[in-house]
Amino acid sequence: MSPIIRKKVLIVEDEETTYKALMTTLQGGGFAVLHTMTGGKALDLAAQEKPDLILLDLVLPGFSGLDVLANLKNNPNTHDIPVLILSQLSDQDSISRGITLGAMGYLVKSEYQLDDIVKKVKEILK
Repeated sequence: MSPIIRKKVLIVEDEETTYKALMTTLQGGGFAVLHTMTGGKALDLAAQEKPDLILLDLVLPGFSGLDVLANLKNNPNTHDIPVLILSQLSDQDSISRGITLGAMGYLVKSEYQLDDIVKKVKEILK
């Protein structure tokens, strides 16, 4: 019997409560979870670990999430990793910039439950 290969999700989130809730829910959904609180570390982890998907907050210390997204999509080693933005920012400018830069989707934190986020992750990783 071959071992089960779990899909790897990198959470880039600086709020500890949000990160822990996401991690617990994603692990319960069968995912392996990586985490960082900063944009610079997110770029390093994405290049080293090659996650199957990145859940990206936009408000981060150092690099903004949009800067991280632009860097990911401009790097041939990380270009193909799907990115799902999960942010408190709900303004049309942030949403359109995220999609234009290459995000697979944009979820406003206050509008989604944890189970909805896991469903969206599973849809993208089908």
